[in-house]
Amino acid sequence: MPPVDSGAPQAAPKPRKKHRGVLVAGICAAVVVAGGVGLWWYGNHAERQVSIKVEAPNYSNDATRIPLHVTGADADGKSVDKTVYVDADGGGLSLSPGTYEATVEASPILADGSIYQVPEEPVTISVPSSGPIETLASVPDAIQNNGGGADSADGSDAVVQLTPTDPAYVTDEQIAAAVDAASKDPNDNGKAQSLSQTATVKRDEALAALIGNTPSGYANTGWGTSDGTYDYFYSNTLGGIYRSKNDGSSPELLVEKETGFEYTSYDYGLNVSGDTLYYVKYHSSGKGAGASICSVGTDGSNPQELYATSDADTMGWHFNFTNGSCAITQLYLYGLKLYYILDYDVRRGDSTQQTIELWSMDEDGSNQQKLSSFTVDGSEDVPVFVDRDRLYYAANTRSKSGDSFKYSTALISMNLDGSDSKQLGSYQDTGVQSLLVQDGKLYACVRDLSSSSYRADVVSMDVDGSNAATLCRSSDMLHLQSNFAVVDGKVYAIGFSSSGDSDSFTPLLVMAGSDGNVTTADLQAKLIIPSAICPSGDHLIVFGGGNGGGAPDSAVTFDLDGVAQNTYTK
Repeated sequence: MPPVDSGAPQAAPKPRKKHRGVLVAGICAAVVVAGGVGLWWYGNHAERQVSIKVEAPNYSNDATRIPLHVTGADADGKSVDKTVYVDADGGGLSLSPGTYEATVEASPILADGSIYQVPEEPVTISVPSSGPIETLASVPDAIQNNGGGADSADGSDAVVQLTPTDPAYVTDEQIAAAVDAASKDPNDNGKAQSLSQTATVKRDEALAALIGNTPSGYANTGWGTSDGTYDYFYSNTLGGIYRSKNDGSSPELLVEKETGFEYTSYDYGLNVSGDTLYYVKYHSSGKGAGASICSVGTDGSNPQELYATSDADTMGWHFNFTNGSCAITQLYLYGLKLYYILDYDVRRGDSTQQTIELWSMDEDGSNQQKLSSFTVDGSEDVPVFVDRDRLYYAANTRSKSGDSFKYSTALISMNLDGSDSKQLGSYQDTGVQSLLVQDGKLYACVRDLSSSSYRADVVSMDVDGSNAATLCRSSDMLHLQSNFAVVDGKVYAIGFSSSGDSDSFTPLLVMAGSDGNVTTADLQAKLIIPSAICPSGDHLIVFGGGNGGGAPDSAVTFDLDGVAQNTYTK
């Protein structure tokens, strides 16, 4: 049946509703929520750069970076244990919010080879969370340890402090640890190995310069020494070890000599190292007679006894007991070690024997070691000098020949451990009274024993015994004493002039230049019986007088031209 047209219009179909705007809005809302959550998570969990404060004198980015061992836990409780490297600005450390401890693993090495002391205590680093954030722009890309707000543990006290080490006291172990740690830095590029050589050279040069007295000071019993500002010296008259500024001002007693009934003491072998003075205290008689090695602050504080001879040694200052005696004849300081000579002297009638032992110990008296020993039979006094690497001595001997004695001597050198002993020369009718080694030369006061004149000359030679030369001679009118000093190749000796027709002598300071020119300065007005000369920088301390043991009473300074300066005591 055909459709029937009712004549009424038909309704148009309803269009579908569009939800795109709602969907987009929903998606955007979800993104905003997710982004906010993500940014919130980033601000509270993600690593960021953390800058700490570095306090280290002269530290710069030319040095190796500071290795920090960081341990702790982040905000999620996840443990952290890693090594990071921090530069001079404190940058190079990335951490998530949390609390950590950082320990310096080893010292960095500066461009000049300097090394720092490594602090034992760790520093605490607290990285705060930034809290909920709404925009990416508000996420900090660096959290400074001094900017966490009043209520947060933000690491404001996280400061790495490094103290420089005296280069002379830097050890091979410290340098090796610094190289090992720095070499693992991804940015090192061989810097650590290069700077380690600089550090070693710097340390070795500092050690070479660390000497407690001058060679001439050692050869003159070490009655005096200097640190460049103060002279340190012993005087019986003043009553002990004194110090005075080089201009003669500010004298003060540092170590008082011990006195009492049947008991007295005096001090020698002075060595100064930094703020510490080392010396030998000799007890001349009475209960406790002997000797000890001591230290005291250069201001007189903190006196310490580092070593003492045992009671069995029956110490004496070259006293010729029948059963033998022992003396600490000298104290040396080279580098970080003290070296001392024990001299065992046995004399029975015409038979004599002298045994010398070389010992060493650390500056605090620990690690005492016997390095070497030797014996000279039929000996007179055996002068000994210890250099940084070798020991030198003169084996003075005498033997009976009818109604008289025959004398001879041999100059010997050996390593400090007694190895590689070498004879530098032997001489008849001669005795070496004193010797020292300085600037590659051996200097000695040699006395002629072939006649009753006993004239003494000061000679020099290379340390292998070659190129011997006489620098200063005695004469009928001038007699040289055994003690002398050498400064810049110039010999300073104590002499006595005689008119030739009387027994009176005038004490003189004899100065012999390398050009052979000899001049003198009168000591009589300043000193009675001058006995020793100790160089002290740009001047000399000349000592005079003395008791039965030879300790000086007076001390006067002279410039290197022989002009009197300061009278410490007459």
